[in-house]
Amino acid sequence: MELGYRPADQPAQPDAPLLGANRLFRSDDRGDSWTAVSGDLTSGVDRNRLDVMGTVWSIDAVAKNRSTSFYGNIVALDESPLEEGVLYVGTDDGLVQVTRDGGRTWTRTDQVGDAPRAVAGAYTVELHRRARGDETLLAGPVAFEVRDLVRNPLAGDQEAKLAFELELQDTYRRVEAATREHRLAVDRLQRLRTAAAIVAGPEMQARIGALEDELRAVWSVLDGDATIAQREEPTPMPVRERLGRISWSLRATTMGPTQTQRQSLAIAAQEFAAVAPDLARLVDEEIPALVAELEVLGAPFTGGGDHLVPDNDGGDEARRWRRY
Repeated sequence: MELGYRPADQPAQPDAPLLGANRLFRSDDRGDSWTAVSGDLTSGVDRNRLDVMGTVWSIDAVAKNRSTSFYGNIVALDESPLEEGVLYVGTDDGLVQVTRDGGRTWTRTDQVGDAPRAVAGAYTVELHRRARGDETLLAGPVAFEVRDLVRNPLAGDQEAKLAFELELQDTYRRVEAATREHRLAVDRLQRLRTAAAIVAGPEMQARIGALEDELRAVWSVLDGDATIAQREEPTPMPVRERLGRISWSLRATTMGPTQTQRQSLAIAAQEFAAVAPDLARLVDEEIPALVAELEVLGAPFTGGGDHLVPDNDGGDEARRWRRY
């Protein structure tokens, strides 16, 4: 269900909340009683009869409905701040319904395209066709203007918000790339430990253990200390969670970035910058050096990541790939 209150500066009654179930309800006495202002606005789809990957799955299928809404409910509800009686409803079974007369009549659609956000300003658009590497201009450029129609007195500077989102996206991208490198490094060390147990002594195992400890320290900054968290003890907020919270808080607002969001992004960037050199050293220097030593000792093939090892006989021109 979706519950919405009209802001006081909107033209409709400020004390009349709206409630969405499968129908839309309105209260004229601040929620003491409710009146339906629509019929069923959903499509009436039975989620247990939907074809998924070519099959209608049994209710007993693994995790079948774990991430699926029950269906038959309004999950998005909004009211025009400019025109009384204009309401927008979105349902969990794929419909958007619009009324312009307070709910007496509704227009239904199930074809809603993506609506990328853009700041107000002048733009041009072109239509291209790309086939087998060749790109052909089919139409345009056509100029158009985007105007800000949302009369929100709390809306912030949209250009500043977009710039902040791009900065957040760039930081997120670098952190996720480091996360992938970290996981690969952990996997490599596990495989190298197996190989070292055959051709090397305890000193090599201790060295691998030290590298694993360093990787764990990096991971605790990136993604948190799961051992402590599982015991319901407080832990510092890790970088990935901090970035995720910022991203989520920006999804459905025209405000921002707030000072809190700016500070949180700065903290995440600073903490990531502190561990990124350690991860780079482990991935680019320590682990390849370990691989080279194990190759000399005749370590067996263990599968896993690819490592570039210098060929001692050929110098830089004769580098070759080894797999461990």
